[in-house]
Amino acid sequence: MAPLLVLFQLFALLTTLAAGKPITFPRRVSEPPRDGGISFPLDVRLRALGDTAVLARITNTGHESLEIVKSGGLMDWRPTRKVNITSDNDALFDGAEVRYINSHLSRDAFAHIAPNQTLHTTFDVADFYDLTAGETYTAAANSALEYTTSKHPTKFARAAYRTNTITITTPKDRPTTKLSARSTLADCTAEDTQAAHDALGRATQMAQAAAADARAGTSGLFEKYFKTSDQAARDQVASRMDAVASEANSVGTLTYYCQPSGDDACGGNIAAVTYPTENKVVNCPAYYQTVAISNDCGYLDRASVTLHEITHASISETQGTDDIAYGIDDVLALGTEDALNNADTFAYYSSDSFLKCYDQGTAAPAPVKAAPPAAPPAPAPPAPAPPANNNDDGNVVTGGNAPPAGDLNPGEVWVAVATITVAADVVPEATTAPAV
Repeated sequence: MAPLLVLFQLFALLTTLAAGKPITFPRRVSEPPRDGGISFPLDVRLRALGDTAVLARITNTGHESLEIVKSGGLMDWRPTRKVNITSDNDALFDGAEVRYINSHLSRDAFAHIAPNQTLHTTFDVADFYDLTAGETYTAAANSALEYTTSKHPTKFARAAYRTNTITITTPKDRPTTKLSARSTLADCTAEDTQAAHDALGRATQMAQAAAADARAGTSGLFEKYFKTSDQAARDQVASRMDAVASEANSVGTLTYYCQPSGDDACGGNIAAVTYPTENKVVNCPAYYQTVAISNDCGYLDRASVTLHEITHASISETQGTDDIAYGIDDVLALGTEDALNNADTFAYYSSDSFLKCYDQGTAAPAPVKAAPPAAPPAPAPPAPAPPANNNDDGNVVTGGNAPPAGDLNPGEVWVAVATITVAADVVPEATTAPAV
């Protein structure tokens, strides 16, 4: 029966071709993975709205509804790196690097998108890049959005996307609206001080162990995380880890705040915020919900989060890292170039080096002991989460740039991203420790 059906379909195809009619083939869409991983159920398109404002259209091309995580992505109200830009003159990213804990995400951290539905979000590139007045830039994004489904609400997957390229031009008379550096407002509590000292001390030990492992190059961990055994790459990693160890174990370049102030973009699931251009690391309330010490391989505890944040800073002539991938699976999928510039890669590598995770499993801590940090960290008071209003279909709409006049169509859903002027860098957080 099957061969006859194939012959019939072939005959119909040849008849259509002979008649000169166009042929259309259905588009095959990758289904979301069942157990995490990366899929391609989203189509993302950019459109320049004038000056440095950008509209992003996010379409669900799959067959089931998705709950997209807004933190760290295109719909984040914070000044995260939503696009990459290029021009004849390099533009400095001075926005926020965000790290969140999946288990801590609240309902308003997601945006619902049904099959074939399109969400719209607007943002201003000048909110997270230091742009030159009168300069023309090209902007595009090659990234991923994390999501869950109604069938698997606790399983997170990543939807990869590659956008079109657009051109934006900074106005010649654009004013400077960045906020100046803030003052230290209060001291840490005794409990916060102890937690910060413990994390910085353990981060020092991790960085020292990673530097030693990179120089030796015999454990297999370096090639596991950086996909190379090249001497130059090993020297680069060892140098960065030396700088991190020095920074964590002394009064160095960075200032640490035990609690956020009103200027810090801390939400309920953000562990810490790093301001690379201001040399500041701010611990958010969720930082203290992270497991303080874990001896599990391939897992980030509180000290690992601190180390992650330190790598974002430019210290001891080393350029700060970016947030290209989060989580052990996505970290291990990176190539050498991206791994050498990814904060989580250094965090996992350092933790595994410290715990001597040459084979997967639980390890005893390495017997390295470092002196505690020389000076206690300095804090700032807690900051309220940004206001948000839920629209009728469950999407969260935050205050921000208005949609372009005359560009709304019936049935469209808009998510407006707030324009904020704080030069920030939001930090990562860890997930729940696996049971052993």
